[in-house]
Amino acid sequence: MIVFITTGYGKNIVGGSDIWCNNFMENILPLVTEDYKIVVDGRPLLPEEGAIYTFGNDEEIDKILDECDKIVFLHHSYKPNPIIKKYLHKTHTTFVHAFIPDMLGLNSEYENLMTKVDWEWQKEILDNSDNIVWIGYEDDTIHKSYLHVINIINYYQWKQRNTY
Repeated sequence: MIVFITTGYGKNIVGGSDIWCNNFMENILPLVTEDYKIVVDGRPLLPEEGAIYTFGNDEEIDKILDECDKIVFLHHSYKPNPIIKKYLHKTHTTFVHAFIPDMLGLNSEYENLMTKVDWEWQKEILDNSDNIVWIGYEDDTIHKSYLHVINIINYYQWKQRNTY
């Protein structure tokens, strides 16, 4: 069984990676022939049918990850999850939408609105990944840290501008 982990998809669109995950769910998941589960690492703002949420669900998440053969991070959380951390050795593929060292500059932690990012956590995920896929417009510094990165062009577009 494959476990696809993301931070959001469906009606929970907070950023471009959620749009990308929606397209993955719509276009790629129907082609997957193995059994799979979708785990959303976070709290359900607008719960999606068929998704299993980590928030308040430690026992079920632990059981699912224990039983799975491989983990695919569609979009990983930027802060550690202790249950997921136990099973990082099962990471097959990680899709990277933002490489934390490029976000951080010289700092070890960056706070951007609601998101705190943890470079050591991302590094641990990537170090355990058999495959790393960069979703971006161009080569980024991820290619200096990880030599065998697959590139997929970033295609998300914002059709309207919100002003606050």
